[in-house]
Amino acid sequence: MTRRMSASPPIAHVVAGNVSVAEDWKRVYHLGGDHWQSFDGGPARSKAVYEALVALGPTPHPNETAKVIGNRTWAHLACTHCHERVLQAYRAEPEGYDKEDAPLICAPCVLAFAVQLGVTS
Repeated sequence: MTRRMSASPPIAHVVAGNVSVAEDWKRVYHLGGDHWQSFDGGPARSKAVYEALVALGPTPHPNETAKVIGNRTWAHLACTHCHERVLQAYRAEPEGYDKEDAPLICAPCVLAFAVQLGVTS
């Protein structure tokens, strides 16, 4: 039995944005006034991270943000398959589907899927 494949949805190349996460950081860790929630070394560290994020300006590279915070969770994309934090990923965007809900897949996982499907070697 032959199954007809429907037209493939468009594939979007998604790049981690050069955007400041300073205000997001403040929303999570600033409790008001001079009070900060503890992060990796105490409240003073939370405030210092916020100030360093502000100092990066409005469009820092995601790697600069990661260096200040100490991890890539705030500014890098997460691959839905391997959970690696990456600067670029791919997303299928079927018509009528909310693209923000579509899984992001990193290039190594896309290649692995292609090899498994026999599309490339």
